[in-house]
Amino acid sequence: MSSTLPDAAILAVVSDPLSHGQLRARFADLTETPAILKAFDFARDRMSPVLFNHVTRSWIFAAKIGARRNEPFDAEIVAVTTLLHDLGFTAHGKGPHQFEVNGANLARVRARPGIR
Repeated sequence: MSSTLPDAAILAVVSDPLSHGQLRARFADLTETPAILKAFDFARDRMSPVLFNHVTRSWIFAAKIGARRNEPFDAEIVAVTTLLHDLGFTAHGKGPHQFEVNGANLARVRARPGIR
């Protein structure tokens, strides 16, 4: 990998999704909470490497944009929503509606305690 690529661009060229530890090593300033870890693992387990790397990049860029603007934002909400925003493209997100709605329904149901 070229060292001239911006950090988040690295995710565009790796074939396997990064583990949470690898991501933390590269982006130590990302917020880490139990909900973020759960969303990260949930997405990683259900998405193709390409799709997972896309949602992870989205999270990194959103967090960096928020920090750069120096405006308050809920880092946990940004992380969870960006990590789960394309669940409708997976086999787990199939349903009767458009992929956005199916994915949102899956994320909502998954957020309930006791549901796998």
